[in-house]
Amino acid sequence: MIQIVCSIVTALSTVLILVQLFLTERGNKKHHEEMRRIKTVEIMENWSKSLQRETSFAEKIVEGFTPEQCRALYFKEPFELDIKKGKAICQICTEGECNRIEKKCENCMQGDKFRLEGAQLSEFRWYVIGYLNMLESVMTAWKLKIVDSEEIENQFQYLYNPEKGWNALEPFREAAGGENAYPNIAEFMTRLCEKRKKPARDKKNL
Repeated sequence: MIQIVCSIVTALSTVLILVQLFLTERGNKKHHEEMRRIKTVEIMENWSKSLQRETSFAEKIVEGFTPEQCRALYFKEPFELDIKKGKAICQICTEGECNRIEKKCENCMQGDKFRLEGAQLSEFRWYVIGYLNMLESVMTAWKLKIVDSEEIENQFQYLYNPEKGWNALEPFREAAGGENAYPNIAEFMTRLCEKRKKPARDKKNL
């Protein structure tokens, strides 16, 4: 009889321990999810604050660069681009021969081309690298899963648009060293590419 009672007590104790472990794990999971949501909001706020006029404008300009122009920009080698892009750069750069005053931009024009060089090239490059460094920090949080991964993917899905040629400045990232330079951006862009292809595959299988 005593043995039976001991067995029952042992069984009940085991059940109670398991229930306690379950509740603790559920509580920890709930806390973890709450912290991830908070961290996601913080990351998005920091990202929005980092997007100054210059960095946003520089990113849009470089999206239209050729791989050769991106390579020259990364290695700070003077290069030519069309007048429209050159004038756009003059609107955000304040140093060197060219600045916000459009008349001074004429000094950089050679026929129908615009030559980017010197202090202006360095300043423009600094804006581009600043943009990518901040983006890499966001994607590091995504990679480590300390944020809501799905929400980050939804918020940044605009970065990948093959129809418009958008891929988070891929030619510039390649010039900088590719995946070795910005590994988490590269992985994130692969993820967006896969998600974009998935609906097409699902539709094909119907």
